[in-house]
Order: sequence, then structure tokens, then C-alpha cells
Amino acid sequence: MGHIGAGIFTVLREDRPYELKDTDGKSVSVLAARELIMTKYQVPEDIRQARRKSKGSKASTPRLRRKRGTAADREHEAAIAPQPVTSSPFPVT
Repeated sequence: MGHIGAGIFTVLREDRPYELKDTDGKSVSVLAARELIMTKYQVPEDIRQARRKSKGSKASTPRLRRKRGTAADREHEAAIAPQPVTSSPFPVT
């Protein structure tokens, strides 16, 4: 469980309200936390746009996985799959 999950679990277990804190650990209001995020932790728009560019169209990329059919097709695949050799624990006479 990550840090956020552990924090949420603690808040729920101890039945207390969640507190927003800054990087120094001091409690802050919702508006102060939002302002801190907007000033320090925003990704610049040029970097955001560069990361959103696609690597190519989906139509031109080859499909690596075979499309699975219906349940009946899968049953057929299982029926023709190689079966393990089983030996009887009792000798056949």
C-alpha cells in the first residue's frame, strides 16, 4: 500500500478528519494547498503537450495478440490442445 493508501487507512481506522499538509508537515487549508500545487507542482504546458503526442496511428501498428472468439471457440481450442499423458496407479492386466 502506498503512502496515500496508508494515510487513508489511518484516517478511517481512527475516525478522524483528513488533514492537508504542506511539504514541511504543517496543516494547511484547501485553498492554500491548491495554491501550493498550482505554483510548485504543475507540469509546464509545453512538456505536457510533448508527452501527449502519439507515437503513431493505431491502425499502422501490428496486432500482437490474436483476437479471441466466442466461448464456443475457446472450448474448441481447449479440446484440441495437447493433453498430458496420465498413467494409472494400478497396472493394467
